[in-house]
Amino acid sequence: MQTKIYYLKAYTLFVRKIFNISLFLACVVTSVLAVAQENSPFSRYGLGDLVPNQMAASRAMGGMTAAFADAQAVNTMNPASYTNLRLVTYDLGFIVDQRRLQSNNPEGSFNSINFTPSYVTIGVPISAKRKMFGVLGVRPFTRVNYSVVGTGRLPGIDSVQNLFQGSGGLNQLFIGVAKRWKGLSVGINTGYLFGRKQTSTKTIFINDTVQYQASLHQTNVNFSRLFIQGGLQYEVALKSKVEANGGQTKVTFLRFGATGNLQQSMNAERDDLAQTIGFNAAGGTVRIDSVFATTGTTGKIVLPASVSMGVMIGANETGKMGAYDRWMVGAEYNATNWNAYRYFGQTDRVTNSWMARLGAQITPNPTNVKSLLARSTYRAGIYRGKDYINADGNGLQVTGFTLGMGFNLRKFSAYSTQFTMINLAADFGQRGSSVNNVSERFVRITLGLSLSDIWFQKRRYD
Repeated sequence: MQTKIYYLKAYTLFVRKIFNISLFLACVVTSVLAVAQENSPFSRYGLGDLVPNQMAASRAMGGMTAAFADAQAVNTMNPASYTNLRLVTYDLGFIVDQRRLQSNNPEGSFNSINFTPSYVTIGVPISAKRKMFGVLGVRPFTRVNYSVVGTGRLPGIDSVQNLFQGSGGLNQLFIGVAKRWKGLSVGINTGYLFGRKQTSTKTIFINDTVQYQASLHQTNVNFSRLFIQGGLQYEVALKSKVEANGGQTKVTFLRFGATGNLQQSMNAERDDLAQTIGFNAAGGTVRIDSVFATTGTTGKIVLPASVSMGVMIGANETGKMGAYDRWMVGAEYNATNWNAYRYFGQTDRVTNSWMARLGAQITPNPTNVKSLLARSTYRAGIYRGKDYINADGNGLQVTGFTLGMGFNLRKFSAYSTQFTMINLAADFGQRGSSVNNVSERFVRITLGLSLSDIWFQKRRYD
């Protein structure tokens, strides 16, 4: 009876904790979206700008995920890594994205900053005996947000000004499961892709003698489908040592990882509206007449196949205070076949993309109970590749480097299993080069919170 009461209290406390954190996150989302100032003209193409989907710890290591695994954080980019989880882990992240767009013709620059939630996940050991683990989460996949003004001249009429605007993006709601057989781990993520893309073009004629009506063309597209993503990791122990004092086990390992998905098609529905408009005293638009309107046009959006492969070498130790990584160094390669992308049967200004990554981390003394800096983790990485958006036909080269730290706030005591990991990652990079008319420099700061505890574990004593 006492055991049942214990489980009920533990479950109630767990649900309350999840609810409180989720409520806090919802409040942050609501307040942030009201003041976001992001403006990326590149997001006009394809499904928009790809949102970094790595957790904060791996972002600080150049964004490596294929061979990355951590007992204190959830790596959702390779579901096979779930087998490294030891406790129920609630992982959430926020990102501050600062960008500077530079245009050569016409010459000019634009700065924007955006603060949004990046991911929310919860990892649960399903069966430690059978080495099965599960994860539930939600994250943005792409984001569309731009407002661009262009001017020109129509022969025989006069000057014209176009305002191009867009918003929306693609999101993932997913559940994952993984199982381990000795050194081999296999995992699958599946769930629901859903999103919306809203675009509009407002045309205003500039003429001193003849009055022309302005026009507005709007397109709203909703899309969704189920998806599946697979991954595997294989780990080999290169060296193992058990210390006599304390029973600490130190292992040097080599880990290989791969993850990817096949080409998939989303169901889409599109509404188109074209109308002539006027302007009221407050500057708002007023419809004068509808030129045409079509609703409920169905079609497909083809998402490309992608693959990531990586290798990592490192050392960890396991003992009374848990399992910790001492150091890790790795490399990774990502590729996506964006040439297969189709939007209602049409191609877009996209191209095959790739990315090469290098990263490392070190923890001086993970079990030091007195010094926070000694048991903190220090990370760094670099990456280089090609973006999937090809707006001007010259391709967009992407380069960057990353830095980060992880702070272990765990209470090292026999009666407490709770701990909090605070992971910080800074990403400094550039998209585009001298061959592009428009290039972009960016700084991304990611804050990740990993909250863990032993839940639903059978008590040894009643």
